[in-house]
Amino acid sequence: MKKLVTLALSLVLLFGLCVMPVSAADAVPTATDWFACQDLGAPTHSVVTAKNGRIIVESVEKGTAMPGAGAVWYTQPIDFDNFEVSFSLDKYTKCADQYFGIYFVNGGTSMQTGINDTPDPCFVHLLRPTDLATVINTGEGVLYNYDNDRDMIRVGKSSFVPGQWLEGEMDASWTNVVYSVSKRADNSGYDVKLNGKVVNAAEQNKWAFIDKIEAKTGCSDWYVGFCFKDGDYGACKFTIKTINGKAAVDPSASGYIQNSLLPNGGKYIAVGGKLGQYVSNSATNNTTTTTTQGNNTTTTVGGDTTTTTGGDTTTTEGDNTDATTTGGDSTTSTTAPQGNQSTDTAPQNSLTWLLWVVIAVLVIGNGVCIYLFVIRPKTKNNKE
Repeated sequence: MKKLVTLALSLVLLFGLCVMPVSAADAVPTATDWFACQDLGAPTHSVVTAKNGRIIVESVEKGTAMPGAGAVWYTQPIDFDNFEVSFSLDKYTKCADQYFGIYFVNGGTSMQTGINDTPDPCFVHLLRPTDLATVINTGEGVLYNYDNDRDMIRVGKSSFVPGQWLEGEMDASWTNVVYSVSKRADNSGYDVKLNGKVVNAAEQNKWAFIDKIEAKTGCSDWYVGFCFKDGDYGACKFTIKTINGKAAVDPSASGYIQNSLLPNGGKYIAVGGKLGQYVSNSATNNTTTTTTQGNNTTTTVGGDTTTTTGGDTTTTEGDNTDATTTGGDSTTSTTAPQGNQSTDTAPQNSLTWLLWVVIAVLVIGNGVCIYLFVIRPKTKNNKE
């Protein structure tokens, strides 16, 4: 009986040590794990919200400017050996040149507001709509800031070479796309899959440039971003549903993601996260100011300033201050910075501590039982 009790407690302890820490480590992303992008090269206004465990990205019309690309960064480094994201493209207007881009950036130490504004090596897989709603073109991949032929980092260099062997068209609906990257079992390269089908099956294309870039930079951290853009700057909307099989964001998070274009009186639900120095620094200066005077419109989002006077629009790069000026009577309102802590992290932190408390209790309990039922009886028998 004593041996059975000891065995049972040992199994419980083993379960706690093996399962519980994994659950804590694989927690669902929080609001601070996402960062909206405002493209400097287009009349772009991205509004990114968290809702029901999903990240919703829209480009909206602001003033007389046309809507443009919608973009968002995931601010935590990903495991390139085993990464998966599911998403849907919910709204777009078909035109001659448009794509949904999945951006993989090595390091991400100098990220700016625009999704392309980085000197770090970056690979983008372009998924393009076709004339059929159930067919996606996957035949392109662009490598930035790296010369694949010379095997060297060259800022400003771009090449389509790594993407020329990707599957051209695949049967897949935009309503639910599952995109994954995983390292091959024989370490010969990486497999890229769309809805379970390998899109770089050709032997020549193993995405070997991933390992080559890591060797050159000495950095194995990769960040991922998502952007839909077209040549006509048509409005778009897409939804990030899951990251690595889990909800894209904690379901308790609801509201605007940091660096989104805010409506009057809007607030970020959290400020912070990890994506190079830009995101870290943005946490210290996120004041939102709204001023109304005349018919002129000035919008500053995450350092990008768009000024509209009549029909003229000017875009400049500024500081990390979000401000909006619209027509009407003179009114000024300021929303204080939201701080560096996410309002949706407390439940996860509490859960983590609870898991470790349970583990500690199991360890102590197991030790006490072993002493009472095994060590102490043996010591008593030896004395007798």
